[in-house]
Amino acid sequence: MSLLPANNLYQCQTVGAGPAGIGMLTALYNAIATTSGDLKARYQGLLESLVMIEANDAPGGLIGSYQINANTNAADAVTAIKDGSPLATLRDQYLKLPEIEKVLIALPRLDELLVKPLSNKIVELLGDRLKCRRRVSRIVKSEAIFSSFDSSGELIASSHNLLTCCGGTEELLSELQPWADKTCFGGEFLQWCDADRLPGNPGPVVITSASHSGFSCVWRLLEDALFTEFTQGRDIVVLQRQSIVKLRCTPAFADDHQLDWNEENDLCRRTGLVYASAGLRKDAKFLYLKIRDGEEPRVRILHIERLTDQSELLDQAALIIQCAGFIAKMPEIEIDGKTIRVKNNSKYGEVSDADSGEVIPGLFACGLGMHILPENEFHGEKSFNGSLNGLQSYPLAITPGIIEQMIKNQ
Repeated sequence: MSLLPANNLYQCQTVGAGPAGIGMLTALYNAIATTSGDLKARYQGLLESLVMIEANDAPGGLIGSYQINANTNAADAVTAIKDGSPLATLRDQYLKLPEIEKVLIALPRLDELLVKPLSNKIVELLGDRLKCRRRVSRIVKSEAIFSSFDSSGELIASSHNLLTCCGGTEELLSELQPWADKTCFGGEFLQWCDADRLPGNPGPVVITSASHSGFSCVWRLLEDALFTEFTQGRDIVVLQRQSIVKLRCTPAFADDHQLDWNEENDLCRRTGLVYASAGLRKDAKFLYLKIRDGEEPRVRILHIERLTDQSELLDQAALIIQCAGFIAKMPEIEIDGKTIRVKNNSKYGEVSDADSGEVIPGLFACGLGMHILPENEFHGEKSFNGSLNGLQSYPLAITPGIIEQMIKNQ
């Protein structure tokens, strides 16, 4: 396998052009639009020496395949795009649409009205620096240069910095192995469009987490006509493993609904909201309250310590939906001739050697499965110890820090 550089040695290559990759470009365009002088020139230089690699036919990712609402106000989907950015015209066109008057917008509709136009604009802006239908299977760092290769060993691009935005995948929990044949993943379930995949046998539906994904699955079971016949007369059980279920809300809302929160630790100083980073939103939030207050008798929440304590319930279940988060789909990484395991649990998206703990200079990651805790104002409440993922989190809270580090490394 040749390690010769590509025709152009880029400042940065971004592997993946889904929401996280688009978020990287959005943040970079914003930085150029809102700065001046030498700093503006450095941002511009990074943009002009950036190549984006995408495995699919076009940018955009899988947003449109999720058959649920966005769980945010329709207008909020473009709050990250700043004036002066080449994306601002698309933002303004989107804000004139009738759907913006709605409290919620369905993800397939958001994909049609916003993500696809953004993707088309990125195709136009990047030109031949957007390489579609190229899947990176291996990343090699040698002499401070990153080179990406496809599965045949062909070199795709070389750069000083590399950002992986490869999305996430779900793996079966070892505790659910005995019931693997009737378990599906939450992300998979939220994309189902075919009722033929549903089991015909009786028994409850068990959802393994009282997370946002878990309640999104419950919402779809109750509200999507695809599941009307399947759920009729069937018990839906949500397994709650956290001590409490957190809701993103105002302090007044939290008090009115008798939620357990602490002002010192759980109030976000930037937004003034309780559990701004970790809490359930919109559909999921109000559905939880209806279940908790006995207004939704088709669903019950069962507090558990361990999945293994629920063998009888899992035996009875017709369908188990595992909602246990995502792990990143990282290509194989080789550093100076050695294949290594990597991890990412940081403030700025740096990737580290999982065994030595040492940061790999110039290598970054963001997107599903990457546990980034943004610094300062975007960290939210003190009690938040998870990671931020979402259409607006990438350009607002995650990729700006990555971009700053790339600029420092120039």
